[in-house]
Amino acid sequence: MRLALAFALVCAAVAALPAPAAADTVVRSDERIGGFRVKSDGTLGGARNAFGVPSRSVRTSDATCSVTWARLGLRIGFYNLGGQPPCGRATGHFSNAAITGTQWRTGIGLRVGDAVTRLRSLYPAARYRADGFGGWGWWLVARRNATGPGTYPGLLARSRAGRVTALVVRYPAGGD
Repeated sequence: MRLALAFALVCAAVAALPAPAAADTVVRSDERIGGFRVKSDGTLGGARNAFGVPSRSVRTSDATCSVTWARLGLRIGFYNLGGQPPCGRATGHFSNAAITGTQWRTGIGLRVGDAVTRLRSLYPAARYRADGFGGWGWWLVARRNATGPGTYPGLLARSRAGRVTALVVRYPAGGD
C-alpha cells in the first residue's frame, strides 16, 4: 500500500512539471532565427547561446567565418572588417544564414520542404529573381540597401524541383 501511494505521488509530481519548451525553429524575417536575434545581437556568441556548440567552424578568409550546426541544418556566415577574428565569440558579426533543416518555418508557416505553390500562396508578392550574391531565389522580404542603392533579399527561399530547399537570411550591416 505504501509503495502504491509513493508511486502515485511520484507520478503526480512528474505530471505537474512543465513540459519542456519546443525548440524555437521559427525564422522571423531577417530579425530572428529561432532564439538568435540577428540585428540586436548578431555575434557568434549570441548564436552559440541560441543554438549551442557548433559542429563546425571554419575561417574562410581574413575577414569571414562559416559556422555550422549540422543537427539544425543551419550554417551562418560571420565577418569582422576591423581586423579582429571573424570566428571570435564577441568579434564575429552576422552576415548571412542558410537554413536547410526541415524543422524550420517562417513566421507565417512556410517550411523547408514545402511546395513552391504553398510559398506562392503564403507570399503572393514574392518574386523569383537574382539575389545579388550569385544565386537565385524567391524574395520573401525585400530590404533597402543601407550602404548603397537598391534592395536585397532579407529573407529568401531557395527552391529546386518545385520544393523549398532552404531559407536564406541576410543582414549586410557592415558591408556584406
